[in-house]
Parts: sequence; structure tokens; C-alpha cells
Amino acid sequence: MRSLAILLLLVPTVASAEPSLKREADEAEPTWELELQLGYGIARRGTAHMAETEPGPLSFAALGAVAINEEPHAFAYGGLVGEAKERSGVGVTAGARLEMRELPVRLSGGGVWMFAPETLWGAQAAAGSCFGRSLAICGDVALTAYFAGTGLPADETEVQVQFVLGFAVRGGD
Repeated sequence: MRSLAILLLLVPTVASAEPSLKREADEAEPTWELELQLGYGIARRGTAHMAETEPGPLSFAALGAVAINEEPHAFAYGGLVGEAKERSGVGVTAGARLEMRELPVRLSGGGVWMFAPETLWGAQAAAGSCFGRSLAICGDVALTAYFAGTGLPADETEVQVQFVLGFAVRGGD
């Protein structure tokens, strides 16, 4: 009788353990990602004493990322970037991105170097989310601050805030 009671208590535990193991296997995190991005927003350019706000350049990027850590889930990314409309330029970017497993949130930060036709050096930070597993649509709010280069007059900085739409392809093991 005692064995039957223990068996009745363990059956629901064993039954509930199997689906969670299957769920973990089904939700394996991606180990690589390719993403195309398009962004637009505003830019503030000038010195600490005088600056103007205007529409920013239309930005685009082709990025690749590889997983570098499991917990927290972190990626190293890099790729080509460009700007058009208000200013034309081509460059590269590299950085790191954290993705929260419990929340659909991703945070990224890195550097950017625009090298043609003029140079710009800057830092980037973004927060956003992706929806989808192997094919995903992503949205981010990105902040880019350019602080050096031949594309900026002396003592000036440029800060851009953009809404970025991305389409990603993800894969893994």
C-alpha cells in the first residue's frame, strides 16, 4: 500500500519532467546569426554650446554574429554599415550583444568606423527584441555617437537616435 502511494506521487512528477526536457531540446539557442538592418531617426550635431537637431541619415547594415557564451547568452557581431540620404558613407562595425532568455530583449554595444568618403569614429548601443526562431524580425532603438574623424569639424560630436528594423536568419548545432 505504501509503495502504491509513493508510485502515485511520483507518476505526475515523471510525466511532467519529460515535456520540459523535450521543450529544452526544442528551444536550443542559436549559435550563429545573419541580419540585414535598416534604420532612420534624428541626429544632433554640434558642440556643447551650440547644436542643431535634424533628420539623421538612413542607415543600413549587413551583420554576422556568433555565440560566444551560453549563460548569459552572448554574441560577438561584426559587419558592413552604410549611411545615405543626409550623408553618404560606408564603414564597419563590431561589438557584443546579450540576449535575455527569460525576456524577448537584446542589448548590444560596440564601435563603428566609417571610412569612405570621410572618416568617422564612434560608439553604438541598442536595445530591442526579435520575434521568430530560425527566421526572425527584429526591432531596435539604436544610439550612435560619433566623436572623431574627418567628417566632423573640430570639437563637434554627432549623436543619432534611430529606429532599426532587422530581418535575421539564425542557426545552430
